[in-house]
This record gives sequence, C-alpha cells and structure tokens, in this order.
Amino acid sequence: MEPQPTKFSRERLVTMATAQRNVIRLYLALILASFFLSAGLIALGEGISGLVQVVDLATRLVLFVMVALEGGRLARAVEGANAMAYQILFWIPCLSIVALLVLSSRTNRIMKENGIKVGFLGVNPANIP
Repeated sequence: MEPQPTKFSRERLVTMATAQRNVIRLYLALILASFFLSAGLIALGEGISGLVQVVDLATRLVLFVMVALEGGRLARAVEGANAMAYQILFWIPCLSIVALLVLSSRTNRIMKENGIKVGFLGVNPANIP
C-alpha cells in the first residue's frame, strides 16, 4: 500500500515554490558576484583594490543575509512549526548549502506528489493549479 501524498493548500505550495526559486537564484547571484569581484580584485592589483574589497564584502554580506532570510521562509513553508533548526542552519555559511539541498529536495518531492512539474530552478509558481 503506497502512502498517500500530503495535501497542501495552493497558497502554501506557491510560497514553497517562490521561496525555493528565490533561494536558488540568490545562491547563484552570490557565487557569480564572488567570482567576478574576486577576479576584479586580482585584475586591479594594488590600484583601487581597497574600494573593490569593500564593495566585495558588502555585496557578499547583503546576498548572504538575503539567502538566510529567504531560506527561513522556505523552511517555514516546507516544515511548518519544525523550521527553527533549518532557519538557524541558514545563518551558518557552509551548513546553509546543506539546509538548502535538504529543503529543496523535500520541496521537489512535495511538488511531484501534488502533480506539479519541477524544473531546474524548482517550480514556477504560475504553474501551480
């Protein structure tokens, strides 16, 4: 006997899909910003690298905080009342990736159980019936 899929409200599914896409996009932006700003620091050498370092740090910090906040939103949407551990993990740099992988996997499973197609960046919230 197969387990019955858990039914979620459309509103909760849309929240999950939106938060998942936002976290993934923010992580991609963080990786790209880190790469290009680091390349800029190397290219500039000793010139105005102090200013670029400040911009680099500020950009990474802002993106990291945005990832942590959106990750907390994803955790609350997926786990409900049991989301506190994931919310804490999103504030720890390397463990936030692990939390994202676990929550993204659960989100994808929930979406598939509810008959919703999952793409590379998760689910498009507009495709949720």
